[in-house]
Amino acid sequence: MKTTSSPTILIPNATSPRNIGDLAMLESLIALIKSSRKNADIRVQSIDPSLFSYKDYKISDTLYGWSVLSISSSRIRVYRLLLVCFAYFAIRMNMNIVPFLPVTLRKIIKDYQLADTIIFVGGGYLRSNKGLKQSLNLLMQLVPFIFSKLFDAKRIVAPISFGPFAYKWQERTSAKILNNFDLVSVIEDISFKILEKYQIRNLILSSDHALLLNGNFHTKQLNTHKKFTLGFTIRNWGSSDEQQKIEDVIVNSIETVSKSMALQVQPIVQVDAPQYGDEDEKVTRRIVHDLIERGIKVLPIIINNSLSRALKTYASIDLLIGMRMHSNILSALQGVPFIGIAYEHKTRGIARQLNHEKYVIDCQHVNHKILSSLILNVKNQYKEVVALMTQALTGIQDKEIKRWQLLLAR
Repeated sequence: MKTTSSPTILIPNATSPRNIGDLAMLESLIALIKSSRKNADIRVQSIDPSLFSYKDYKISDTLYGWSVLSISSSRIRVYRLLLVCFAYFAIRMNMNIVPFLPVTLRKIIKDYQLADTIIFVGGGYLRSNKGLKQSLNLLMQLVPFIFSKLFDAKRIVAPISFGPFAYKWQERTSAKILNNFDLVSVIEDISFKILEKYQIRNLILSSDHALLLNGNFHTKQLNTHKKFTLGFTIRNWGSSDEQQKIEDVIVNSIETVSKSMALQVQPIVQVDAPQYGDEDEKVTRRIVHDLIERGIKVLPIIINNSLSRALKTYASIDLLIGMRMHSNILSALQGVPFIGIAYEHKTRGIARQLNHEKYVIDCQHVNHKILSSLILNVKNQYKEVVALMTQALTGIQDKEIKRWQLLLAR
């Protein structure tokens, strides 16, 4: 079915560019592809294709986006899901039904047919919480992986975080689907150990591709002539009680350290996509309100609506309290240390690679005494903390960029 003279590379699982961390991984992956396959015809399928500015690669919808996320009508969703299932089994039985499918679905499948290589952009997508809706969400995330096996193309999974899953059957199913790919890479050792149990072929331990972005990062120097700028990112996670606990800890910790150092707070919204359940701005405003009530100087909220703005934002602060994992990564890229609040194992795994694990607190163990102590510790040992982190980051970039250029050139 392949008709193009240049190699065609499909990335079938990009999320919305509203998620700046996911966009960072996508841009990094595309840069790696371009440096290793210079004449490649790159095609990206995203759940929000209309939000991309002009790019020198083709943008279209994903199977998940077209069948579920782009419409609100339950009736139409069921109809489109049935069409996707019908298309899968028809193609598997070598029936030529693609010309008779709706135009958008036809284009999506055509990208799979034309691809010489299908690369799944990295991220933390293969995980779940309890509930039927979460199980359905996981299954839809797996659909592009399942579809890719229908076609004669090399299949590569760029570094992902695998798990945690609410149920064992979800973990087993996801691992089984990943088997027999040409390459499966994970971003940290915890995911690697989980998949290793399932004897996944061609499994490698790598690093989050966002860490390879912007190789010319600078080393942050603490400016002692101005107020210490403490940024934070937050997201909704867990039960309402758990969420309230995290918010209270952040507010109480900032209030505590403000009594012993000149401080100003920079609230940062990393993901602004309420239509997908990511209401970071709403949560951020609650914390801002409480900080102002306690007399803390708070700067205007910054919403990271582009990757370039996000990098500029993190370069402007001295320390980040980061619940969003990729806010921690983008902060590190600018030479700015972070204190991670980990809701899943991927945050701790990434911090370990950066020699920064001592500055990560698990959600269930977070309290204002620990957090305020870590803030003061970073402030008092700033130069040493930054040097250790940036040295590790340089090592990751030197190793992984060369490694992936070779892997993608094959």
